[in-house]
Amino acid sequence: MTKILFPLLTLTLSAALTASPAVNAADDPSISTRIVGGTESQAGEWPWMVSIKSAGNHFCGGSLINSQWVLTAAHCMFDGSVQKKPSSITAAVGEYNLNSSPATAASTVSKIYIHPDYDAAAITNDIALIKLQQPISSPVIIDALGSTATINAVSSQSKVTSIGWGSTVGYAYGEVVTPNYPFILRDVELPLQTDTVCESALGKNYTSEMVCAGIANSGKDSCQGDSGGPLVIDDAGTWKQIGIASWGIGCASTTPGAYTRLALYQDWINSTTGAVAVTGSLEYSDTKVSQSTAQIIVIDNNSSSDANLNITKSGSADFSFDSSACTSIDAGDSCSLSISYAPQDETMDTAVITISSDVPGSSPVTRSLTGFPLTDADALAASAGFVEANITWTTNGHSPWELNSGGDYLQSGSISDNQKSLLRAVASGTGRLTFDWAVQSEANYDVLRLYINGEEKQALSGSNSTFQKNYFYLDQAENTLLWSFEKDGNISNLLDQGYLNNVTFEPMSLAEYLIIQAQINNSSSGGGGGGALGWLSILLLPLCFIRRRYKTL
Repeated sequence: MTKILFPLLTLTLSAALTASPAVNAADDPSISTRIVGGTESQAGEWPWMVSIKSAGNHFCGGSLINSQWVLTAAHCMFDGSVQKKPSSITAAVGEYNLNSSPATAASTVSKIYIHPDYDAAAITNDIALIKLQQPISSPVIIDALGSTATINAVSSQSKVTSIGWGSTVGYAYGEVVTPNYPFILRDVELPLQTDTVCESALGKNYTSEMVCAGIANSGKDSCQGDSGGPLVIDDAGTWKQIGIASWGIGCASTTPGAYTRLALYQDWINSTTGAVAVTGSLEYSDTKVSQSTAQIIVIDNNSSSDANLNITKSGSADFSFDSSACTSIDAGDSCSLSISYAPQDETMDTAVITISSDVPGSSPVTRSLTGFPLTDADALAASAGFVEANITWTTNGHSPWELNSGGDYLQSGSISDNQKSLLRAVASGTGRLTFDWAVQSEANYDVLRLYINGEEKQALSGSNSTFQKNYFYLDQAENTLLWSFEKDGNISNLLDQGYLNNVTFEPMSLAEYLIIQAQINNSSSGGGGGGALGWLSILLLPLCFIRRRYKTL
């Protein structure tokens, strides 16, 4: 299951939770959260509440846990499969009225830290930290409920409160609704459910790293727009945070909502905010066998003490680094570690970097490395009729792309859960890229993505029995194109493959491209097709009732 795939205009199935009153959130239509059945809060009632914004518009909630750190959900920090940049978001601490005049001051963001074990497909370890550029003066913060108290609260089904600006419209799985997003911060009281009840209601995707809250058909829930916001509990007269709004099935419908169990992540939070932290894991998908490329991870010392580092690697010898520039970091400073990848054969490579420091109370930080060696695919592309003098082709991943049995288009390789099949092209010069694509997958789960020069441009999922035509203008002297079919860990009901056909690249100026596209738009009412994949339609009927649909809060 993935999340942030398509602009959310209406909520179909279960909807992405990161929508706002003013923004159509680009989130997975199957994942959502918001406050349904609650009431308007009082101004100043939740002073540590945070509205996380993009271009000034709310898209996720958060909580202030110390003067310079905001806690939120990991899934909030992604656009599709691409992590948001700190410069693209702000955090309004103590926000109450999204439409207030003057607007609540918003803080700029310096760093985003995603939990290293966050799994976007399973929505596990759905937790992230945002570091503000400047500390909040006279902050009011919220503390986490401890592990023992959390276990007791879950077993006794204690009352908790979910807070946010999410839509107030509930919906069941499969239902199409129009969301209604309030400007005033709302809250709703819910009962926690035992782990047994949560597992029974939510299935295998409910794990021990979560809590769930709500009663079936009660009309009360968190939902779209509430993602990342706090689930709080009254602990002997003091509000403590027990969870982070994460996912669910529909909103205020037949199941409770799922929240990240905060007590399990205190060591990671303390180490990240008060010791050494690292941003980003590394995936190498653009390196040919016997060639070398390098990527950089940034190591931050967020403590008040200077740090001496020890950096080690386990795994494939095809990864290497020189740690001489990162033997120590002054308090509050950073260093950049360059990690090279030089595959010696066509086998996928993995490794783990471990960074230890002598900062008191710190824990080792690990980051995974994955390398997919590129293999030449010019002959493969030519066999499908993709013959362009200014494009070179390679393929890799857990299984390379291949020619379909009919010999007239390319299809992704056979992959297993949580794997990907990659097809890469390099186009020289500026001009118009044209291609047809289709996919046979569970909607919003197994996904075919297109990246252009490292940026995700489009994604396709579901049972598409007709090729869809696409046009893009490539504006660089050398353009890297990557088609990635990615399979999640849920049940497979279809063939789980992506398809590519009729790839062309015509050198032209941007002005020429715009004229041609205007003519195409005027002569076509709905975009072209590249022909039907007739055998796909046979498999459509069982799909809708087998795969589950989720919401991120």
